[in-house]
Amino acid sequence: MSDQPEALLQRLERLGQDGVGNYGMPICAEAAAELRRLVAENERLHQINQSHEMKLSVRGYEIQIADLKAVNQELLEAMISFTKSAYIKKQHPKRYAAAIAAITKAEEQK
Repeated sequence: MSDQPEALLQRLERLGQDGVGNYGMPICAEAAAELRRLVAENERLHQINQSHEMKLSVRGYEIQIADLKAVNQELLEAMISFTKSAYIKKQHPKRYAAAIAAITKAEEQK
C-alpha cells in the first residue's frame, strides 16, 4: 500500500480533533470510518489477488510441464523409429549409438 491512504487518515484524524474542516464545516466521523474500512478492504482484496496470481502462475507451469512431456514423448518415439532403420545403423554407426544412448537415458528418467 502507498502512504497516500495513511496520510489521508492522519489528516482526517487531525481535522476530527479540530472538529472543523477547511470551510468551517463539521467533520463527518462516519466518512473517516468508511475510509478506514475501504482501506482495509482494499488491502484484503489486494492480498487475495496476489494469492490468485500465484495459483495461476503455478497452473501455467504445470501446463507447460505437461506440454514439454508430450513433446519429449514424441521426440523419443521419433528417435526409436530412427534407430529401427537398418540403413542408419549400417551407414551412421556413431549417430545410431548416440540415438540408442539418448533413448536409454530418456527411458531411465521416466
